[in-house]
Amino acid sequence: MTNKRLLLTLLSLFLIFQLSAAYIYVVNSESRTLSRIDTETNEVNNNFAQIGLTGNLMDLDDDYIWVVCSGDNAVLEIDRHTGAQIRYMNVEASSNPYDVLKVDDHLYVTGLFTNKVYKISLASGSVVASLDVGEAPQGLATYENYLFVTNTGGYQNDFAGSSLSVINLSDFSIHATIDLWTNPQFAIVHGDKLHISCTGNWGDVPGKVQVVDIASLQIEASVDLGGQPGGIWIADDERALVGNGLGLGFYMYMADSYQVINGSGNLLQPGAYTVAGNSEEIALLLQNWGNNSILYLRNYDLSPKAQYTLGLASSDVKFYIKSTSNDDLVLQPKMNVYPNPVMKHGILNFESEAKAPLKVSIYDIKGRKVLETESLSGSISLDLTGKALSSGMYLYKVHQRDRIKSGKFIVM
Repeated sequence: MTNKRLLLTLLSLFLIFQLSAAYIYVVNSESRTLSRIDTETNEVNNNFAQIGLTGNLMDLDDDYIWVVCSGDNAVLEIDRHTGAQIRYMNVEASSNPYDVLKVDDHLYVTGLFTNKVYKISLASGSVVASLDVGEAPQGLATYENYLFVTNTGGYQNDFAGSSLSVINLSDFSIHATIDLWTNPQFAIVHGDKLHISCTGNWGDVPGKVQVVDIASLQIEASVDLGGQPGGIWIADDERALVGNGLGLGFYMYMADSYQVINGSGNLLQPGAYTVAGNSEEIALLLQNWGNNSILYLRNYDLSPKAQYTLGLASSDVKFYIKSTSNDDLVLQPKMNVYPNPVMKHGILNFESEAKAPLKVSIYDIKGRKVLETESLSGSISLDLTGKALSSGMYLYKVHQRDRIKSGKFIVM
């Protein structure tokens, strides 16, 4: 292969690799920890953060993670960069909160035992309003000015009265209530439709996905999956992947045509309780009570990519896409590799206004650490010449205080 063709190939890989940069966060309920997985380097930290009693579902943004701690009747706010606990936000005694969703400057939380949705101000960290919904509310989703709440009906009632509450966020009032199939647990908005995973009664009533047209607030379709559908995620190519509540496999149907590709009779493998994904990767979470849970990472085409051992009884998984685009690197004029691609000579430069110790780590395309060095001055100029780096693409990370800056370079 000529140098020109090799350069074009490596540059193509460079762009693809940047798009796939992501962290995966997992709530480990029994371990009372939060795991963080770096999919670029395959580094797993199963003690990234300590959480409260009976961790359930979570939400996150650029700077924070909010984990529902059902046993504490609270939501725990965590620094997404460091894993440090910031504050517990109490919900209501004996409410058994389940899901949390951030919308603008508030968190919305379902109270499984109180049949309420709570509105928490992020400014004060306290509940500023609550609203009665259906029996045993669980999942949350949002679209424009609507907040959707799945009401399971409650195990003690054999899930009778399963419904969807539609809340108007402008005045925090009930806009509509829609009857649903048995035990609706998870919901996701895709386009102008709401897909709701209804698990069934864990016995003689099989599960299905119901699709609500958001404009009319009418049920448009019921997708008969059978078994016990769990958490749901929908890809850009219209594949809807649904976990299995018993971890026996996972389902697939087409979100545009509602055609079932893999139902309870021909589940895809491996086993997964819930699913998350982005434009490059798909995470399948197998929840193991009393044992270590497993996360299976798949490429977008579902071919195997990696497998990670987690904490005990993992209950939720979320992706966070890191900012590692070319535009971001341009906005970091004090961090670069020159020239890039590196030919015979190359220098990695990093200069920070914060005169704090830093560490530079370099990884190859397979995530193996090939070089590491430190500086106490807050700046570094690392000569890559003579470092025995073979031709290929490399990721470098600069760790300083609680921040990580990353970039990539090519060696010819």
